[in-house]
Amino acid sequence: MKHAHETQEHVSMKLTYFHALTNSGFMVKAEEVGADLVAFKPGLQGICALEMERSVRNAIKNILRDLKSGASHVVTITDSQTTRDQIIRKAARHLPHAIQSRVSVICMLDPEAIDIAQTVTKALCYAAEDSEFQKFIERNPHWGGDIRGL
Repeated sequence: MKHAHETQEHVSMKLTYFHALTNSGFMVKAEEVGADLVAFKPGLQGICALEMERSVRNAIKNILRDLKSGASHVVTITDSQTTRDQIIRKAARHLPHAIQSRVSVICMLDPEAIDIAQTVTKALCYAAEDSEFQKFIERNPHWGGDIRGL
């Protein structure tokens, strides 16, 4: 679950959310298709990628990679409210509007991070009903990718 370049804090964040989601009935894989974690649950449509970010530097690149790989939704979890706010501002500037609806950015201290299973469930339920995103995919077929076979 650890890459050579990852800090112990990063690995600790991944483990925390890995266990929280598996304990809530999600199937979770680490380091699949580039995402820190990938979560899915029988009975829910879609796949949620989770990224642990301690800085803004690679956040948008990671979000785009995860969506292009087939994630229905990306939850980016930061270790500080400052980083959360910076990523939200950068996403608003750099992501197409239709893509923004598929991205959540939360801080570890936020209620959404504390109850990550509920956050991921809501994200996947919303993603299944998001017609604007579906239209975007139809107009932009290069956003394909399928990781359902994980």
